[in-house]
Amino acid sequence: MEIITDKKKLVDLVTGARKGKVVLPQFQRSFVWSYVDVVDLLVSIFNGYYVGSFLTLKCDSENVPFDFRTIEGVNKQNEDLNPEVMILDGQQRITTLHYVLYAPEEITLKYAKYPYRFFLKLDSLVNGDFDNAIYGIRSDQSEKYMSPEWQFENKTIPFTTLQDFQSWDSWLDSYQDWLRSIDEEQYENYVTAERADWKQSINVFFDMVIPIIEIPKVKSDDEDGVAEVCAIFEKINTKGVKLSVFDLLTARLFKYKIDLHKLWEETLETYNLIDDFSEGESNPYGIFILRIIALIRGVDVKSKNLINLKPNNFENDWANASKYLHKALKRLISTNDDGFGVFDKKWMPYPPLLPVLSSVLYLIDKNNYNNSAYKAIKKWYWGSVFGERYQSAVESKTTSDFREISRYLSGEEVSIKLFTEIDANITLNELYEVKSVNRINSIYKGVMNLLAINQARDFLLHDSIEFHELDDHHIFPKAYLAKIKDEEDQVKYKDNLINTIVNKTLISYSTNRKISKKKPSDYVKDNNLIVQASVKSILKRHFINQEAYEAMCMNDYEKFVNERSNVLVKKIKSLLQI
Repeated sequence: MEIITDKKKLVDLVTGARKGKVVLPQFQRSFVWSYVDVVDLLVSIFNGYYVGSFLTLKCDSENVPFDFRTIEGVNKQNEDLNPEVMILDGQQRITTLHYVLYAPEEITLKYAKYPYRFFLKLDSLVNGDFDNAIYGIRSDQSEKYMSPEWQFENKTIPFTTLQDFQSWDSWLDSYQDWLRSIDEEQYENYVTAERADWKQSINVFFDMVIPIIEIPKVKSDDEDGVAEVCAIFEKINTKGVKLSVFDLLTARLFKYKIDLHKLWEETLETYNLIDDFSEGESNPYGIFILRIIALIRGVDVKSKNLINLKPNNFENDWANASKYLHKALKRLISTNDDGFGVFDKKWMPYPPLLPVLSSVLYLIDKNNYNNSAYKAIKKWYWGSVFGERYQSAVESKTTSDFREISRYLSGEEVSIKLFTEIDANITLNELYEVKSVNRINSIYKGVMNLLAINQARDFLLHDSIEFHELDDHHIFPKAYLAKIKDEEDQVKYKDNLINTIVNKTLISYSTNRKISKKKPSDYVKDNNLIVQASVKSILKRHFINQEAYEAMCMNDYEKFVNERSNVLVKKIKSLLQI
């Protein structure tokens, strides 16, 4: 696809939008700029600064690849539009200019309850005082500013005067007539100098040229072309709110009377876990649903394929995908032996695992697979977590993993590369290297999930994890270890040796405060901190065995780390057996 670069006058784009020749794809979000954003853009234009390029798509009005709409404030129905250009990147800027030039009453700015009208002080403009030259007034308080006499007296114009040259010239002529009637001397100065200065300064606005990156016409049924347009858009659209494949597909499906945003809202209302984990945002969970649809249809989940998902039976497939995403999340948060222990969404190792898990659960129900299927997905899940499988190439792994698991479940006697790759041969030393750096490590989060499944309880409260906000804290307190010196009187344990996952577990903040700075030998024998009658059973839930407990009683950190690592490694390896 040949990309064309060009230049166009900014005001011509606005005029084209006003006439319905320049449109937006339906997936573009609403106008979200604030008062400050508007003023900043106008100041930049009058300064002659670079205000960014526009990404456009040439259109054939009879065969537009995306559903489209006008920019906000242009009151035209789609049947009255004749789209020649679709703006893919630049919506906020062109909508802002239309807003100041045409003052649509129905649109408000971000953080504002009322529409604004914008004005320009001509003398300040000529003097280069751009920051003071441009300002806005609430429309319900702008009546006097719209009076021609007030404008003439204050040498101030509303931006609506700059819709075109004719409107601007008409204002200048009216000002000239008014000035002649009240002051002949000022009139002469205006005719000989002032008018020319004003026009020269305003011409900067009219003559503003912006770079255009133009994509040639693409027909609606050209799937490769549409996918390429979307790929170009995703790469170039780096400013503002990033749009996802979910937003792009919205416009593709809208023309088939499928409202993707409505489907998403219905999913949030129906499935509380999707609502909770997504926090209402369609990216990434809406995209996960699209990936599930693709997988159960036998389609690769790359973005270029998602954007071309067929509308046939789409709403039914969406309903199924939402249902099984919810089922996957239920299994994810479960702290029983068949669950994955994500008791809080911040402890989810890899959200992109969800489409595969959801799609496999769909297959199990559809084909009535037996319990061995659940054992297989457990091995795949834990192997992916502890093998850090989804750190890269997520889309390709999503498709290949689902296909390999599907073949395995169907009984095909094939070499399942997937299962041999994810044995996650974790050794004591490898586990010891896992640190709590921003909690981004899947192994770190996976261990916390295992603690939840193992029914770890707070040392002091000794109550279910479900009823308390437990978080990761040190077993050998950091403040205690930091004070230990070696034979050369140097700090023996630095942060990287202290913050290992092997020295972390789930306890409450209040309990952590009580044991902070204490020797393990002191707090582990304190009945006010751990009930002594059941201290060993409490610690066992934290993967602290008899030998690790004895190490705590002796304040032997090296022995403790070694013993607890062995317990954790043994547990992890047991999960990877079918």
